[in-house]
Formats: sequence, C-alpha cells, structure tokens
Amino acid sequence: MTYSQSKYFVFTIEYLIPLCITVLVCLLLYLSFISSLFQIKSIECYLDLKPCENPHLLADLAHLKGQNIFLVDPPALIKRLTRGDYQIRNGQVTKNLPGMLTLNLNSVYPILALQVGGDSDFATIDSQYRVIQFTSTFPNVPIISLSKPASLTVSQVITDEQLLSQLRLTYSLVQSVPGIKSISILDQNITIILNDGLLALFTSQRDLEDQISALQGLRQDGTIIQGVREIDLRFSQPILRKD
Repeated sequence: MTYSQSKYFVFTIEYLIPLCITVLVCLLLYLSFISSLFQIKSIECYLDLKPCENPHLLADLAHLKGQNIFLVDPPALIKRLTRGDYQIRNGQVTKNLPGMLTLNLNSVYPILALQVGGDSDFATIDSQYRVIQFTSTFPNVPIISLSKPASLTVSQVITDEQLLSQLRLTYSLVQSVPGIKSISILDQNITIILNDGLLALFTSQRDLEDQISALQGLRQDGTIIQGVREIDLRFSQPILRKD
C-alpha cells in the first residue's frame, strides 16, 4: 500500500516546542529592551550615606530616566561620575528591577583644610587641590591658616599660583612630618603645630628637605628636645627655645 503526501500542513508537537521557544524569546526581548516595563523611572543617590545634594550631579543622573535599565553599564557610569567635578572617589550602582537605580557613592578624601584669618569655617581640599566643601566642623586633617583672603569655589581647582605653591609646600610637610595639627603661613615663614604641642618654624627661602631632616633628627632623640617649646629651623643651625 502506498501513501501520497498530504497537500495540507499538519501541525505536530515537533513544531510546537520550537515555536513556543521562539515566541517566548521574542516576548522577553520585547519586554526587556523595547517596552516601558524596564525603563528607569526613579534614581536614588547617596553620597557618604547621605542623599546627594549636588545639583549638577543630580541633573546628570536625571538624564538616565527613560533609558532601559539593562543597557546601563555600572562601571562606566561610576567612571564617568568620578571624572566629573563631583568630588566622587568611587561608588556602586544597584539595579532594582523593574525600573529603579540606586547609587551609593563615596566622596574624595580631604588632605588639607584652609582657614582664612579668624573665619570659623574650613575649606577642605582634595589631592587635586579642588575645594570639596566649606564646613564649620573640624575637618580632622592638617589646617592651613592664611593671613589673606582667597578666592575659593566648591568643586573647582584652586588657580591662584601663590596659594597653590603654598599648598604643595605644606602637603610636602604633611607627608614628611607625622603628627601635624595645623600650619600657619605668613609670607615666607611657615609655622607648624604638632599634636604634642611642639612648634616648628620653617622658611620657604631655604631647602625644605634640609629643614625636615633636621626636625626629624631632633625628634628622634627625645633628650635633646625635652622641655623644648619651639624649634626654629629657618637657619643653618636649628634654634631650640624652651618655656
């Protein structure tokens, strides 16, 4: 007995399974990348565990709204933010499906703080000599006291060459002399107060490394500076002044 081929398409289970898989994949692709289901609708931003307040940062993040959440690259986003003028050191991006981003950011470390005259506020400075913020809270970093007013803008690099020179000089001191509490600058004279109350006088007119080496040598021998209130390093031979 012979069978002739049917003129009609016969839908069997062999076709059903691939068809269902194809439809399911298309549906998932549509929901994931085309539909509004996974569009970013809200963004939460925290800097040092506090809500972000920088208006420029918030405006930048607002541009993400409406984008597909799966197309956001967290490392690339953090890299872009750290390159901006937002004082961001690093951070983490969390995708909360279907449409919310959460950013937990960490601010840059201050290395110095500026205080002008008798002003009670401090301007904290990062390693790129940008102004992080103005604060009335003690910054817990070495403080530079300036006798003259300075033009400072939050998130901007300090452009005053004289002030920059003083900052570089004092940061060199901070890195070389442990335990600095505060630094005062008046013309070419630099006065530092150490955590133990000892005063050290430097000058920008002599090699700073020589002055630092002299101070370190004196501090290593505690008997020499016992009872000393002030060490004057502005001369070729240090001068020790007692109470």
